[in-house]
Amino acid sequence: MKLFTKAVLDQLIKNGETQAAVKGTSSEQDLWPVCKLFDPVRASTWLLTEIIPGTNSAVAFGLADLGIGFPEIGEIDLAEITAYKGRLGLGIERDIYWRPRGPLSRYHEAAVRAGNIVQLPQPPAPVREREEGVEG
Repeated sequence: MKLFTKAVLDQLIKNGETQAAVKGTSSEQDLWPVCKLFDPVRASTWLLTEIIPGTNSAVAFGLADLGIGFPEIGEIDLAEITAYKGRLGLGIERDIYWRPRGPLSRYHEAAVRAGNIVQLPQPPAPVREREEGVEG
């Protein structure tokens, strides 16, 4: 399986370009992760928000958890991740079923509390407003 689909790669690049324009200003964004990568054999997980412009799509930014209890936000070397082969010859994979539920800062807060990256709780479903004239 390819690590990134075209749609995922395009969104990571777009987020990187958007963020680069406002980096270091009060307009800097707290982006939602675009994808989750994981090691199928070990407890390593990455949530990526963007690809840093000018790196030939080789450096991403996001939340990294190498399975040692200290998740951290920072730059991620995609060449290292794509080249990695762990036990059983398995490489890093993208979780095709994962969907983000909040911005990276919320994932970081939850990960620091838990000691590893965790999925945020499902947001409550919106309450439907009562239709006018209908009593319930």
